[in-house]
Amino acid sequence: MPRKTTTTPRNYLTAAQVHALADASKHPEIVLLLATTGLRWVEMAALRVRDIDLGRGRIRVERSASKVNAKTIIGTTKTHAARSVAVSPSVLKLMAPAMVGKAADELLWSRGDGQPLRPPTTTHWFGAAVKRCQSAADKARAAEREAHVDRDPATPAFPRITVHELRHAAASLMIASGANVKTVQAQLGHKTATMTLDQYGHLFPDDLDDVADRMDDLVAGSAGKCAQNVLTKETGQGEKLP
Repeated sequence: MPRKTTTTPRNYLTAAQVHALADASKHPEIVLLLATTGLRWVEMAALRVRDIDLGRGRIRVERSASKVNAKTIIGTTKTHAARSVAVSPSVLKLMAPAMVGKAADELLWSRGDGQPLRPPTTTHWFGAAVKRCQSAADKARAAEREAHVDRDPATPAFPRITVHELRHAAASLMIASGANVKTVQAQLGHKTATMTLDQYGHLFPDDLDDVADRMDDLVAGSAGKCAQNVLTKETGQGEKLP
């Protein structure tokens, strides 16, 4: 069967852009959580206090909060499998206040009526934070163009992203940090490493040049040994070649 291809280009935030978005956001802890762990919004929205292990730096992902018609229903994860996700100490520190004074089974974040948070639209707090980051990046780029007309701005344009694309940002940042495909798979909750490679394989480093250099070293080393064996045969020393 033909391989599936992604026709819609994805936006990948840099680490600096993730921090800028968090700083411009009403909920920096949620932005950083999603952009560093790869949790789906529906998984984050269903987190309970008991799911957070501050001591081990882990989050137990067992549920998701999906919108069905006009209601939010809490059920199993997309893959119907639980997983443990690693969380950085700095992100856990930001999350800790949301746990204060709550029972173990209470939601970490919720709406005023106690229901799970719904994904923000482009007009809500997340979209507003994205627009602020875009405006700041555009101003910085304009200033750089004015100061250095002979070269492109060093500041990258800030893409228009959705909250789901923070998951893509997490994948790209994990890969850039050196995480292997199995680690990325476990964090994102993909069923197989093949699925991870289909989605993000182009982000992994291209090791072809390194492989070629290593093969060259091996071949050169073997050639040297062959030459040495020939020499010892001609001088009558060492073992004879077959």
